[in-house]
Amino acid sequence: MNILIFNMSSYSEWTKKDIPNRNRHVLFELLKRPDVEKIVSVDFMPFTKKRALRMYMEDFFHGDGEVISKTAFDVLRKVNKKLYIYTSVRSALFSEDAFYAHLKKRLEKIDMNTFVLWSYFPYYVGYFDYFSSAQKKVFDTVDDWSKHPNFSEKKEQLEANYKTIDKKADVVFTVSEKLKDIYPSNNNVHWIPNGVDFDHFQKKIDKEDEVIKRLKEIKEPRVAYVGIIQKRVDFELVARVARMNPRVSFVFFGPLWPDAEDEKVRSLDNVHLLGPVRYGMLPKALSLCSVGMIPHVVDAFTDTMNPLKMYDYLATGLPVVTTSVAGVGKYSDVVTEATSTEAFSSAVQHAILYSKNEHMQDKRREVAKKCSWNRTVNAMMSVIKDT
Repeated sequence: MNILIFNMSSYSEWTKKDIPNRNRHVLFELLKRPDVEKIVSVDFMPFTKKRALRMYMEDFFHGDGEVISKTAFDVLRKVNKKLYIYTSVRSALFSEDAFYAHLKKRLEKIDMNTFVLWSYFPYYVGYFDYFSSAQKKVFDTVDDWSKHPNFSEKKEQLEANYKTIDKKADVVFTVSEKLKDIYPSNNNVHWIPNGVDFDHFQKKIDKEDEVIKRLKEIKEPRVAYVGIIQKRVDFELVARVARMNPRVSFVFFGPLWPDAEDEKVRSLDNVHLLGPVRYGMLPKALSLCSVGMIPHVVDAFTDTMNPLKMYDYLATGLPVVTTSVAGVGKYSDVVTEATSTEAFSSAVQHAILYSKNEHMQDKRREVAKKCSWNRTVNAMMSVIKDT
């Protein structure tokens, strides 16, 4: 099987910046499979000149692999015998069709004439028509972008695009059960939750980077949040809980987005925004914490999510305290949902008190072990082959 995959990230974000997401994990699992012959991984299709410039500076001159073909606007690289990376800025500078036309030429150059089309990218959906001869057309739904606050100006376009996906995809996967609702007409929609690289979180990491050094300077016990820090983080809740627990340190690992309401916690001595932590260092960072938290706002957007961080916390053996976001109820025996500030604070206190309980640590790891990315991708491929 050959696969043409449209990504929600650039390959360099995964390899050079070590940023994980479902898209990355699925791609890397696909590369391990003997039934997958060749993958052309299409970097995030830019829709603004700003993003196109960033890709141009980061990926055109410093991308991974051997250059197979290159113009002023696109480049195809061969990373290994299975993996090719295609980067183009034509969608932002010219048109969506111009992007596909040049991509098609690159596919012909490497004799990839038959393939499964697999997408994570709902901003453009013209690939369904342009590559209509694909053996199968697959869409994996990570979030509902039409409800994402950063895409509010494109809400109507995204809603229309999801209708196109509903109509034209042969297979649709969703990370949460609620996401199935945006595909009312498609009869082949499957809820396949996120997974975890379990072995990664069992690693003993001796080296330290600046983030780890800063973390060690923060007093224990430490309650951790990992991920993009944006509006979905309920900093009002965090502020209230932090004030109720002045001897507990609340630490945030992740890039800070402009819409984050972090000003609500900036004056608190026991809340620390440490910046991004590399995925390779994440097991070390979490091993130095007592609890993993998910203080997300409960709204239409978070109702469609399935937090990767929950699986990462469990794989490390950490107790998890969360607001009532989608997908966590399935793991109620190892995850504590809190529906109020008082409940969240109480759950944090209880989790800290029993964080060293080896029986519960083992139980959490066992749950995570059953959610491996290998199992996730096996389930996906089984559906695709049966379609």
